[in-house]
Amino acid sequence: MTRSELNIIFYLPFENNNLEEADKLWVLNFQSILKISLERIIQQKIYIYNPLVDSNEFENYALETQNNAVFIQFIINEDYIHERLIQKQKNHFNHKVFQLNCCPLNDFIPANDEIISMNLYDEKNRAKINLSKGFEKIIDDSIWLKITDLSYDIKDFFSNTISPDKIKTTIYLAQANEDLQSERETILREFKHLGYHILPENNFPSDTSQYKLFVKQNLDKSDFSIHLIGNKYEPVLKELNISVTEIQNDLFNQHIQTSGEKTIQRFVWIPPNFRAESEKQRLYVENFKRNVDFLENTEIIQTPIEVFKSIVKRKIDNRKIQSQSKKLTNDTFAKKAKRVYFIHTNINESERLNIIKYLANNSLEVVELGTAEKKIHLIKSHQNYLKSADAILIYYPEENPYWLKSKLSDLKKAPGFGKKEPYMAKAIVTNEHNKPPLDPEMENILMIYQENKDISSWLKPFTEKIIKK
Repeated sequence: MTRSELNIIFYLPFENNNLEEADKLWVLNFQSILKISLERIIQQKIYIYNPLVDSNEFENYALETQNNAVFIQFIINEDYIHERLIQKQKNHFNHKVFQLNCCPLNDFIPANDEIISMNLYDEKNRAKINLSKGFEKIIDDSIWLKITDLSYDIKDFFSNTISPDKIKTTIYLAQANEDLQSERETILREFKHLGYHILPENNFPSDTSQYKLFVKQNLDKSDFSIHLIGNKYEPVLKELNISVTEIQNDLFNQHIQTSGEKTIQRFVWIPPNFRAESEKQRLYVENFKRNVDFLENTEIIQTPIEVFKSIVKRKIDNRKIQSQSKKLTNDTFAKKAKRVYFIHTNINESERLNIIKYLANNSLEVVELGTAEKKIHLIKSHQNYLKSADAILIYYPEENPYWLKSKLSDLKKAPGFGKKEPYMAKAIVTNEHNKPPLDPEMENILMIYQENKDISSWLKPFTEKIIKK
């Protein structure tokens, strides 16, 4: 197992004489396609051990070895030998195992939550997907997506094995209703491609107690949690007659209440054209939205799925910027970081990120309102930030006096929201063409004019007022 750090082992639970030449050719074509896909993604040479061309003794040896490797088990026809299945081997848990189902399966194959199954059987044509013409002749996009998904799953395994200390953003992607499988798969595929570590890595258990434990363990490992709520109240855990959507959200609420310093954040997507198909689902969603006590660390987003993905990626990037900056200023963060409430409207996205990065690099924690939240949640978050912030930064690039007056009015009301100490600094970022409508009763507001693109030059007076205190 020394030919490559990245070893993939094809495992066929058959006698060779049970494989027709067409089956052998299919496996060889799959090998060449997978190798091309993987090496493009990983940017590194891989080696695939194939019992059809390598030593016949290799499979048994590979199962005995302690090396980390990826096994791909082919159920290429119905003549597999039950006792040779990886599920029946004692030592297969040393390895990552994918099972490719290339024929209609009966229930005789023992289930195993740690083996990821992928269906490569074409129900319409009643045959395995057509790879007979090789790499360049594949025109079915669904085949490419399956092979690409498998390649990224393998990449994730090797990344964690070769560089286990490399910190990756981990996201728990909750099990969803059948009507949202397409949206879930889109998020799964796209976020994996972006380099996020997506949990769970194994199949969801069907037993209720095991299911709850499984979800809890995966939430414990995650930085973010994504939940999709659809029109149907299903699938349900039969023992409780509760949907898995509801169970997972309840477990997240419990996790937040008991996890201490854990800062996991939940994003809940509801389709913009939501139409509950049952009274039970309608009541569940209404109660979920209203129950503010259980929406801690939660953002409900009811937008098209593409907008939802953009919002989530932006939030994750913001967290990453701040965490990286905290590492650079570790000594300063031994004390609690000062919090800046960044209030903005009509802001360019790149400038917004640059401002956040500059503040974070000066050991300041940045908070801001989310988008697409219900109005009641926005108001509650706004009041909480006014109460907890040490400083206020208002971005006012375009003339909008009514908006600015309302924000300044809220600043005056901050003591009523529970603000006990005065703000260390208050600033309005604008340009020389704007004339902000200032309240004469408001004191010590720093006016910052954007004279150039050097953020540090015009934000320095604001940050200095906070740091000096």
